Amino acid sequence: MLQGTGINSDRGGEELIEATGMTDGITLFIIGSGDLLPMLKSKVNDLNITDKVKFFHALPWNEMMRYTKSADAGLSLDKDTNLNYRFSLPNKLFDYISAGIPVITGTLPEVKKIVDENECGIIIPDISPSEISKAIIRLRDDHSLLNRLKQNAVKASEKLAWDKEAEKVSAIYRSVLER
Repeated sequence: MLQGTGINSDRGGEELIEATGMTDGITLFIIGSGDLLPMLKSKVNDLNITDKVKFFHALPWNEMMRYTKSADAGLSLDKDTNLNYRFSLPNKLFDYISAGIPVITGTLPEVKKIVDENECGIIIPDISPSEISKAIIRLRDDHSLLNRLKQNAVKASEKLAWDKEAEKVSAIYRSVLER
């Protein structure tokens, strides 16, 4: 599963399509919008993998999450090409975790920190078709690992829920206002 309203350049879409082409026994759902979608659709046609990749336009969050919850993994493949990607925490990361599915991601520090601390995914050393494919195959073939990462994602979703985060934000505001 790849989702987002910014499926654009340097977010691993091209490499993911190539990885899907070289990986048997999987289906990729791409849900969302972005500048790169026409090129990704063309690449899917060129690689003759239209049976393995399903595109969906941006959906309301609740409807999108039904698809997300049915997936075995979510991909967050932003590249370290700018400060925004390097230090941001994409919404899809939290969507995947709240859906109880493992995350496959690269080494961007903030995303890696969440995945490592919660042991809820696989960190790949670089955003390349071969590394993405290896991670997908690992989850596809190791049901014990897949189940453990799913359970950890569920635990992480309880810890990272907005109501818990809101308490932290409120505490910060209170401390600032008290000064």
